[in-house]
Amino acid sequence: MGKLIETAYTLVTEENGVIYVKAKTRPIMVIALFELILGSLAYFLSRLSDECCGGRSRTKFLCFICLDHKIKGGLARWTREVKMKRGFFWLLILALLINLPVWAGEKHYVYRETTGKTTVESKWSIKPAPEGYAVEAANVNEYQSALCRADYATLRWELRNQGAGTDLAAVREGDLLVVKGRFKGKEVAKEFKIDPLPWYQLPEVALAGFVRSEAEKTEFWIIDPIYLKHYKMSAAKQKTEYLTVNNQEVEAVQVKVAVSIFWSAHYWYRKADGVYLRFEGVRGGPGTPKTVVEFLSGTNN
Repeated sequence: MGKLIETAYTLVTEENGVIYVKAKTRPIMVIALFELILGSLAYFLSRLSDECCGGRSRTKFLCFICLDHKIKGGLARWTREVKMKRGFFWLLILALLINLPVWAGEKHYVYRETTGKTTVESKWSIKPAPEGYAVEAANVNEYQSALCRADYATLRWELRNQGAGTDLAAVREGDLLVVKGRFKGKEVAKEFKIDPLPWYQLPEVALAGFVRSEAEKTEFWIIDPIYLKHYKMSAAKQKTEYLTVNNQEVEAVQVKVAVSIFWSAHYWYRKADGVYLRFEGVRGGPGTPKTVVEFLSGTNN
């Protein structure tokens, strides 16, 4: 005799070409006994006086409901409950499968930023969002967040720096960058005219696609958070070299980002996946010390 199918309540076997279906009666008997107890209790209540149950009509109504739905309809409800439990189980599995790519897509990175003699750690996170990605970057002084398309072009950007009295929000509306909020303690409302080029407010993340592409040069718009001005930037690949990151040699692409001939800085990205590894440049006006950003750790959940 060979076993074909076995569930919690059914056993299907085959012997000499004949299929046998057997019900496992123990679970059904337990349920039936439980329903019998409830039905007997309902009957007992129906024999009590009117005063005990608050009126004969109410008592009889409750008893009929119990007898009908607890005894006669017990097996049918048990079947529905089994189906509901199975349905809930598959719904849970489906929800896990749907959210798995989201959880798996989260990325977290930690960097060390050194400007002159001042060093701080910054934490970055990249999470999938309906529009594409949600990016956050924070250190002890400043917080930035950006909502980006799938190609990392910025749709919305927020900047908060309590010490500097800054709390800004900017959005792209067609060929306009609309900025509102408080900048260095003063209320501001500005509109910057741009062209169809993408807005890459966080090039540390936004240039990942460019690094992985065959293109050698690209252009984009950015809002300068120091002077609250907007610029058209150019990014050009310089060379591929090996960086020492956490005592490991990592192949990286060096990219020069510049505003015409007046300002430039260098970024390094991991060649394999475009992850931001290093920055060298001046973030500020004349006399500002050079800033160096180094990759410390990263996780892809």
